[in-house]
Order: sequence, then C-alpha cells, then structure tokens
Amino acid sequence: MWTAPARSCGRRIASEPAALIGWFASLGLDLARIGLEAGPLSQWLYAAMKEAGLAVELLETRHVRIALKTMPVKTDRNDARGIAQLMRLGWFRPVYCKSMAAQETRALLTALYEAANVILTRPVKGGGLNSWAMKLAKRAGMKKAKVALARKLGVILHRMWIDGTPFDARRAACPAPTAA
Repeated sequence: MWTAPARSCGRRIASEPAALIGWFASLGLDLARIGLEAGPLSQWLYAAMKEAGLAVELLETRHVRIALKTMPVKTDRNDARGIAQLMRLGWFRPVYCKSMAAQETRALLTALYEAANVILTRPVKGGGLNSWAMKLAKRAGMKKAKVALARKLGVILHRMWIDGTPFDARRAACPAPTAA
C-alpha cells in the first residue's frame, strides 16, 4: 500500500500508524502533544496513535489554514513546522474524532446513496430497482427516490448477508415486481 510519506530530519516516514508510532517511540522524548490536521487519513492515524497511548490532538482544518496562510512558501515541511508551532503555543481548536464504528456507518450510507445515484442517473439496462425508483421519482422527486433506493439497497444487501445468498447478475437484471 502506498502512503504519503511524512518527513523527519530529511528522512521519509510512511504515513501509517505503526511507522509513526515507532518513530515517536524512537525519539525517546516525553511528548506533551502531537497535532494532526483533521482529514480522512488523520482519523485513522489518530485512532491508532491514541490507542498506543500517545497524546494526539486533531486540529480544526479551517483554523490551521487561517493560521498558516501567512507563510510565504507552502510546503509539507513548512505546514508541519507551522502545526508544531500551533501545538507549542496552544493556538489550536481540537476536533472530536468519531469512533471507527461511526465512520464505517457513515461510509456505508454514503456508498449506498452513491449506488442509488448511479442506478438512477446512468443508463442501466433492465433492473426492477431502476424502474421502481424512477416511478417513485416521478411522484415524490429525485432526491426522495435516491434515499428510498439507497434504503432498499441496504435492506437487500443485509438480507443477502444474513442468508449467505451470493449475488446473481442474471436475477438482478430481471425486472422485479412493482410495488409502490
């Protein structure tokens, strides 16, 4: 897996929890706080570093951007130095990091909505779900139809998971009975 490397004294360190935790341990310092700018990767790093017992804080992205925008040259190294300075001075706003379960639930809901969006907006041959959702869209609007289709996809996937039913492309292409 490729990851964006972090730099340390001219040395590259993978942006992975194990590598960063090991590097912080190798410093032999009593670290008061470690700052991470909030983002998708930082939540993963935050959870692992917190579990390892490190004093890590997630920083509000907009607050960091405003504090660092006066820097003449914008580089990753300068950003890291700027975040370190914010941490030393205490000029940061911590952000709450949602639990992994909450993040996974959010990702699942987003994926279901995106799947519903694709089914409704891209030409797909056959499929009872598409025709069912399009009829609903005519009655209630496209946004409600996408939400209803995402929920229906969630129910179908859950039932398949519980039953252990494998996906059957031939069956998926056949129109399903219409129900309003």
